[in-house]
Amino acid sequence: MFFRGAAATVSLGNWEMTAFGSWRKRDSNLVDSTDIGNVIATIDVGEGEVVDAEALDYDDLGTATSLLTSGLHRTEAEIKDKNTNDMLNAGGSVGYKSRRFSLGANAMYTHLSNALNPSDLLYNEFRFAGSNALNLSIDYKLLWRMSTSLAKPL
Repeated sequence: MFFRGAAATVSLGNWEMTAFGSWRKRDSNLVDSTDIGNVIATIDVGEGEVVDAEALDYDDLGTATSLLTSGLHRTEAEIKDKNTNDMLNAGGSVGYKSRRFSLGANAMYTHLSNALNPSDLLYNEFRFAGSNALNLSIDYKLLWRMSTSLAKPL
């Protein structure tokens, strides 16, 4: 996946701050409201509230079962799925760096215009569902005598 947007980094002494933002359209498998009952039984509508899928108006909500990554638009179905989901990514990093030590904190927020609700099949058990995600991480590096210790997010 690539980002289309802008980023900026500012350094003040040993401190470094980076901010970025990206917006782009993504291909996704949108589901008709008549088919949604076959895909999911409940939906998390935010703030910890879970409602029955049949109680929602999917014409207003917009639901996708997956984001497509092939970039191909050969068939009528692939053309219909083209650019159907807006994806906003924003985040940043704050870090301190010295000759023998560095420490950083990182954050990234993602918003999808159409909620992602993968089917309840076993291979989707740990897939993301919903329209918002927040990822946080820390990283460090420590040089001590003749050894190095470091950790970075995946």
